[in-house]
Amino acid sequence: MHTRTRVPSESATRLRQLSDLLVKEVLREIQDNVDAYAPPLPTRLHAGFVHVIETGIDLCFDAVFRTGGGRADWRPVIRAVGEGEFLRGRTTEPLQAALRIGARVVWRHVSLNAAELGASPESLSDMAEAVFAWVDELSREAIAGHHDAQARARERVSHLDVREQARQQLARIILSGGPADQEWVRTLAQAADWPLPDRVVTIAVEPRGENDDLDEIAALREVLVDRVDSASPCVVMPDPGQERDGVADLLAGRRAAVGPAVGLAEAHRSLLLARRLLGLSRARDEPTQRISWCQDNLTTLLLLVDPFLTAQLQEHIETAFAGLTHKQRDRMATTLLAWLQRCGTHNEIAARLDVHPQTFRYRVHQLQELLGDKLADPDARLAMELALRARMLFETESG
Repeated sequence: MHTRTRVPSESATRLRQLSDLLVKEVLREIQDNVDAYAPPLPTRLHAGFVHVIETGIDLCFDAVFRTGGGRADWRPVIRAVGEGEFLRGRTTEPLQAALRIGARVVWRHVSLNAAELGASPESLSDMAEAVFAWVDELSREAIAGHHDAQARARERVSHLDVREQARQQLARIILSGGPADQEWVRTLAQAADWPLPDRVVTIAVEPRGENDDLDEIAALREVLVDRVDSASPCVVMPDPGQERDGVADLLAGRRAAVGPAVGLAEAHRSLLLARRLLGLSRARDEPTQRISWCQDNLTTLLLLVDPFLTAQLQEHIETAFAGLTHKQRDRMATTLLAWLQRCGTHNEIAARLDVHPQTFRYRVHQLQELLGDKLADPDARLAMELALRARMLFETESG
């Protein structure tokens, strides 16, 4: 370990008080600058990521500035981080980039608070060298953990259960979204007896119950199954094109959502959309045997991507309807959406709304008074239709 810098006890206390701020800032800068850690992360992975940052900052304070008793067990902690990166199918590059960013943030705050920390100008240079030397040491240990995990994985692949282990790890790598060692991917694909396709679909599956581990699906040669999260398993398979019946047979009556067909590098994005659509299917209480296809629901998924932006669209309609009661707003919103979609005559639209044609005409007249020229503006009409569709979606999700 490189030379450590002893800071006064009151300065050590000040450093500790910076911890929460540093964790938030390090997290934000890493997610802004390292694609592998960009949001949104699954809840469990996000919590683990924050814990790693907290641990790294604590280790830095203890090891570099000697603010505490020091930790003799830091090497296994950092090696475990490197091992975790390998198990998620990533190279060491994202982790090393994250460590460098963390060091810059810590040093920026230490230098800005140098006077309060009791650091002389002469000691600042030593402190900076110590911080970045410490990060180099962390990187070496993380890389060693990554290499150890890879060596163990290669050893496991050589055993009798080579095919199943290779298939599980290949699925995790494909779905991780991070940069992957392509040579290792090809090695796993060969061991898994799974020819790498040009395009795949991902399927988010709702298990039938706690004991449904999708064994009969995992046994099929043409698919990979990721069961790390037993409550939210997923399937990766070559793009079936228009052969949807085969997917239905594969899932055997389970509720599921199929992501869009993509290249292998985009499989994690396909799965993100599939899981959003499956969540919407549950919220709508659709039949448990129903299979939803993202390709058929792209507009719906678009509206769910950014609730804040969608709320801005809705605000224009809510403003126009501000003088109405809640029940009146609901009636006018339903009528407006039906009118914007304009599928059929006035009588046919009234029938779909289950109102008398004269009532429908009266409501349209009210809409014209409330919205004026917007009803004749193509851009405004599109924005209103999107806002109304979003309104229905969010009511479904919350209800």
